[in-house]
Amino acid sequence: MVALAHRISFISHAEERGTTQLSQHRATAHLRTCFYRHMGEAIRALNHHLVDINLPGVVWGLRKIANIVSAELYMVSTSWRHHVEGFLALVKHGGGIGKILDHYPPIRTAMYYMIIIANVANTTSPCHDLGVGSIYPGKEATRHLYSTTLYPSFPCATSLFMDMMRITELRDPRHVPPRDVRPSIVEVFTSIDEFVPDAWAEAYEIPKTAEINMIARMFKASVALYGVLALGKFQESWIDAAHYFPSLTNASGKMSHGPLRRALSGHLLGVLEEAARTLSNQESLSWPLTVLGVGIADGSAQDKEFVKKALLGVMMDPNADAGPMDSRGRLLEFWDAGGTQWDECFDRPTLVLA
Repeated sequence: MVALAHRISFISHAEERGTTQLSQHRATAHLRTCFYRHMGEAIRALNHHLVDINLPGVVWGLRKIANIVSAELYMVSTSWRHHVEGFLALVKHGGGIGKILDHYPPIRTAMYYMIIIANVANTTSPCHDLGVGSIYPGKEATRHLYSTTLYPSFPCATSLFMDMMRITELRDPRHVPPRDVRPSIVEVFTSIDEFVPDAWAEAYEIPKTAEINMIARMFKASVALYGVLALGKFQESWIDAAHYFPSLTNASGKMSHGPLRRALSGHLLGVLEEAARTLSNQESLSWPLTVLGVGIADGSAQDKEFVKKALLGVMMDPNADAGPMDSRGRLLEFWDAGGTQWDECFDRPTLVLA
């Protein structure tokens, strides 16, 4: 099933087709028929297995769901989110991350993968339609699992990943009323600014190389801009609360929302132009490029052309999921519509990981 999805995605990438054309591609019609037949069989087997389930059965189910999601992400399937949430629900049913890992440690990789998918997808989902990853397994369990290794398509420092989660939580109207948001935003923005790329450290070894430093700078700038864009709807309550991101902007004092957004977008653009030329792992650019694409919504045609070409370069990697292709399509529609707000771009759950 994964091999079929990879083949379909590869053909689509080779012809530079957008996500809206993927299901209409005649050259892959026979492959898609076969893929969905296998997908149906896998889901039926999974549903039958989950009727009465013990801990070994939970592990079996988690492995099968992870396999299904891996295939779906090549295809820009609309059901990936249901299966990611089903995976997390099954983890909860099995007694939680710790109990399941004690029983079967190799499942850690699949759990790690799903935690990243769930939380990154929430950044590019409407604020009123966030997935369960914003609630379960919770911030501390997520931090503990995420901090064990580095994911190639999203090699973000643990502290910045947790800041990203906090920004997403602040977007959720179920969690924080607007009147309470100001001190929380100041706190998370300060945390982002205090991250020092040259001093990036984790529980595992981080090589001291120019490429690692570039990745650290790229994700610091991306998470900062994500925060300013995604929380822009609250700008009246926080914009004058502090001088934000002194390490990323050249301003000597406080800025209104528009100039701050443009300053951070300009900084991220410079970092990504360098990263696109020098990084060996181009898949890691997908989410930062998406954030930049929203940040330059009212920017120059030249800057937008850079984002378009860079995302095209990422999606042409034969091992890339369909995320960059979906991101590129969303941004083109967003720019054409004249949108400038984060939730205007992501009015449906979207996963932009490569």
